[in-house]
Formats: sequence, C-alpha cells, structure tokens
Amino acid sequence: TTLSTSKRHTSYYNILSNASVAGYLPTDTSFPSNNKSSIMAQSNASQMYTCALSGLSPVTDPVVTPSGYICSRKLLLTKLSENGGVDPFDDRGGGNDRPRRSLDESQLIDLATATNASSSSSSSSSAAPLPPKPPRATSLPSLLTLLREEFDAVLLELYDTRKALEETRRELSSALYQNDAAVRVVARVARERDEARGALERCSREGGSGGGAGKRTAERDVERDAEVEGEAEVEGEGEAPAKRAKTAPASDAEADPREDADAMIATWKSLSKLRKAQTKRHKKSDERLREYRSLVRSRWSELRKANLHKSSADAGVLCLANVAAAAAEGEEARKEEYVVSGGRDGQAVVYDVGRGVVLASLAKCPGLISSVAGAVIGGKDDDNASSFVAVVTGSDEGTIRLHSLPSGRDEPALLAERNFDSSPVVSAVIHPSSDDQAVRMIVATRNGKIALVKYRLAGGERGALETVFELTRQGKEKEDVYTAGALHPDGLIYAAGTDEGTIFIWDLKTKALAGTLESDDQQSIDCIAFSENGYHVATSSSAPSTAIQIWDLRKLQSIATIHPNGSDGNGDGDGKEDGQSGDDANGNTRVDIGRISSVAFDPSGVFLAYSGEGGTKVCMVKNVEDVVCALIPSKTKGRKSKKKDEAGPFRGGVVWGGVGTAGAEEKVWFASGCDGERPLRIWGVSATE
Repeated sequence: TTLSTSKRHTSYYNILSNASVAGYLPTDTSFPSNNKSSIMAQSNASQMYTCALSGLSPVTDPVVTPSGYICSRKLLLTKLSENGGVDPFDDRGGGNDRPRRSLDESQLIDLATATNASSSSSSSSSAAPLPPKPPRATSLPSLLTLLREEFDAVLLELYDTRKALEETRRELSSALYQNDAAVRVVARVARERDEARGALERCSREGGSGGGAGKRTAERDVERDAEVEGEAEVEGEGEAPAKRAKTAPASDAEADPREDADAMIATWKSLSKLRKAQTKRHKKSDERLREYRSLVRSRWSELRKANLHKSSADAGVLCLANVAAAAAEGEEARKEEYVVSGGRDGQAVVYDVGRGVVLASLAKCPGLISSVAGAVIGGKDDDNASSFVAVVTGSDEGTIRLHSLPSGRDEPALLAERNFDSSPVVSAVIHPSSDDQAVRMIVATRNGKIALVKYRLAGGERGALETVFELTRQGKEKEDVYTAGALHPDGLIYAAGTDEGTIFIWDLKTKALAGTLESDDQQSIDCIAFSENGYHVATSSSAPSTAIQIWDLRKLQSIATIHPNGSDGNGDGDGKEDGQSGDDANGNTRVDIGRISSVAFDPSGVFLAYSGEGGTKVCMVKNVEDVVCALIPSKTKGRKSKKKDEAGPFRGGVVWGGVGTAGAEEKVWFASGCDGERPLRIWGVSATE
C-alpha cells in the first residue's frame, strides 16, 4: 500500500513496531523510516499472522488497524458493515463523553505475505505454498489447552449473549411501561370526559330551562309527559322526546337517508298525540281504580291454554309478542289481535286470540328463537286487502327473518333473511313507522350493536335487508354485551340492557346516547318493558333472587323495586310472614314464582305483570307492594324438570292485549309462557262471569 504522506507513514511505522513488540510480527523485523519495500520484503519470510477477530492462522489477506490489530481484510470489512463502521477493538463505553472510534477501509494497511508478495511480483512464477498450521493436539496437555480455549470462547459468547438479552429486556420493559402509562392516561381522560358529560346532562335536567318560561331545552320529554298526567301543557310538537345528544354519533350516521328519519319523526308525532288521548281515556278516578283492582283480583283466571309447538320437540315457550292494529283516535276496541310465540322447536307460531286458532306456523329458524315481533302493515286508511301481518324472528345464531301473513289467509311467505356476524340476536322489533313502502326493524345483537334495518316493499330492490345505521358506544374501555332490548311506544327511544346491569337509553333521531341507568344488583338485564304512558320502564334479570326495578325516564332514576318472591312486607323477601302462610295484612298472596322470565305493563299503564317459572303476578305500578293477584297454572304436569341452557338466562314471555279503558276492563287479557312448559296460557275475565 502506498503511503500518501511521510506523517502517515511514520504513524503506521509506529503501529507495525508495536505489533512486533506485541508478538503479532517477528521481533527481528526492522522498519526503515522511508523504505516500504524493505518492510514488505522482511515480512514475506514465511511469517504467519493470526487474525485478532477469528483467532485463525494463517491469514491470507492481513491488514493492520490504527489500533494495532492484525485481521483478515474480508472479515474486518464484514464486521464494519455490521456495526456501522465502528472500530471493533475500541473498548470505550460509547457514551456522549467518550464516543467510540470510527474505522473505514481507507485507514487499513495491508501486510505482505508469501502468497500476495509472490503474486504481486512481476518476475515471480508461482506463489509459495503456505506452511501448514503446526499441530497442537499432539499430547494430553495440548488437548486440555484446546478444550480450555474453546470453553473460554463459549463462555465469552454466552456472556455477550446474556448482556444483549438483558439490554433487550430493559428496552422492552421501558416500552411496556410507556404503553401502560399511555393507556392509563387515555382511560383517565375518557373517565373525565364521561364525568363532564354526566355533569352537563344533570345541569341540563336541573337548570337548563333558566328563567325563560317559553325556552325549550333537553327537558321536552319531561314537559310532554307532565301533560299526560294533566300537570302542564306542552308547547311545540316538532321536537323528539329524548334528551339531546351528549356523545358522539354512530359511525354510520352519515348513511341515514332523510326519508327514514322523516318517517320516524312523523310517526312519533302521530303516536304521541294518539297516546296522550288514549292515556286521558284510560285515566281512572281513585274509586274506579279500586273497582278495577277488585275486578282483576276476584275475576281473573286462566281463560284457555294452547299447545302451539311440536310435541316431538322439547317443551318451552322462549319469547312472546302481541300483534294488533292500533286503534284510531276515538276507537274503543282494536282490530284482530294475535300472539306470536317462539318455541324450543325453532318455529314461530302466530295464534289468533279472538278465534282461538293457529293462524300460521312459520318456517323453522336456524338455532333457538331468541326474539319475535310483529305488526300490521298497510290498510291504515281503509280495510283493503293490501294490509298484511309482518313477523320478524331473531335467533341465537345471529339470523333474523322477515315473514308476511297476507290478510286473505294465504300461506305465510319468507320475505328476507340476514345474519348479523353470527352474534346472537337479543331483540328484534318492527318500528311503528313501517308502511306499505318499507318495513323498518330495530335489531340489537349481543356484540353491542343496534341497527336500523329496512326492507323495501316498493320503489326499490326487494329481497334484501338494508342497514340504515348502526348505534355503538364510542370511547368505551371494553366491548358492550347486550342481553335485552325494547323500543319506546313512540318509536324514537331504544333501551338496551347489558350483562353488567347497565341500561343504555338511545335517541334514534340523533343516534346518540341520551342516558344511562345502573341496576342495584348489577345482574344481567334479561327483560325490558316500556309503559304505554311513555315515561316508565321496567327491567329485570332472570338470575335467582333478583329484583325488578321501575325507572322514570324523566329523572333517569329508579322509583320502585319489586321482590318477586316476597310480598310479605317485612323486607326479607321470603314470601312468608313470621311463619305464616296465605295472604298478608293487605290481602296479597305470597307465592314463589321462581326466576323471572319477562315483565310487561298493561295497556293503561296501571298494572305490571311479571312472569316466572311458577306463574305470573300482577301488581299496581304506583304501589308495587300491592300484588293484585298471583295466577298459577292449574296443571303443571306437562312441565319438564330440566332445561337445556340451565346456566344461561331463563326465557319466556308475557304480553298484554285488549283495551283497558274505563268501562271496558273485561276486554283486557294477557298471555304468558316460559321455558320448560309447553302451553301458551291466556288469562283474563271470562265472558260468562
């Protein structure tokens, strides 16, 4: 290698001299100050070099580093490419105060060997062969020395590996700590946001109206419902009943067509007026209320029972729904009323209550039926043949089906079918805005989603269920698990219960969360029912020894708690009063009805019925301790002792029907059924009495 300057030559001369002293070069090698050829000539004398990196000898391409180490050029360049051009022999720490020395190929100096010297000489004929490596394993001591050296090399390599592992662990621990800190910060910010929203909501409820008497705020539903009680007059019918949105809208809000929103708002306006008029007609004086209570207590009995499902399948009524054409304003009676029953045989059966016959048996649904609902579509203006009964069923395999039953007693038809990501359907209801143009349904699934689904009857492609929008909570720490759902009578509020005892109140107009209710026992919410008055909602769990709670939507708080299996008034809820049996001091029957399967308000909103394994109880809404009657099936031998999903919720249903206006209480009835029992039972006042 040609040295560019005398200064650099002198530096490398000193390096080679140090290498000679250290044992890397022969001790008798001399280095003239300006004679490069003499250096190469004297080093060609069959000298073998040992690589400082690999420890191998001889080295065919030796070079000397500025730090005085002899290495193989190829091996050293490979090492430099791996460590980013840092001198591998620099033992400094590498911190900011002592950076490690850099090294590149231009700083290396080649050493001549017998091989490359002979190949570079113009007069040489062939390179002299390299002498073989002297044997070392010629005796037991030499073998032990080799083994010790190999062992030391392995220990050094293990030390380096452990050191690298420890450094990697420290880096990973630091990264995990930073990630955990970030998660905690996000959770704290989300909690503070929710608290701020809750405080804002409370302020809006308590003082949002300010000092202006005509100022409209988020309390429109309170004033509207106060008018139902005759306490105030509501100004402006154009606002939706739910409180204004306090959270972000659903992700699919932009996909909501205006026609669907307008249809739901128009339906809310008409149903709100109709419900107010009906509530005024249903309102009873204290004397009339006592007569009504006495009628229910003394004359109610089991009118009939019907075995609707296949006898070859397991016994069990899993869900019920009432289907009736809504009475127009001024009408005292409804049109034909049906009960839709979903059984363990996988079928939904439509039963005509008035005639006592089965109207239709719908096609078997995949899996167990978890929800049924129905509505009369069309024929609102006149009784033409265009009206039909629409029935929607949901299964625990995530499938919903929409069926039609024409008014001409034709065979039922399957209009559409859809699967919601195989997540069990906990509630499927037909929205009251459905008409001869489209059938709209609200579907809630166990994976925490609520969807408005539409089936076009005219003006679009038939045969598909379209998703108009979906409701999901934003910024939640974990996924919601829905277990029950119910739609407000006016159609713009939806309540969804979770497996942790929380009830979310959704505003379908703004697609936002309007409020949250927390049950006292924090058990899974398995049944939800709205009152016809519009501002009471009842919730319950099917877990043993759980209570039923009645909530006031105007205040978003619980106003009553019912212990289903104890009406003794002493607070122990055991159904007995100091060892006695029979009736308590108020004349209430103490009956253990077991786990609760469903709850429902009567058409007038005066009574609440809750059904369980052993029967059904009816109590007064304003005085829940006043159990009007306990209706126990007359025969229970058809009941099976075991239920397949014993660990899951206890299923069943109870639905009210009839009129319930003053002077027509005899027309009120309700139907009940539960899992493990085959018949559907109709309760009411016998026409012969």
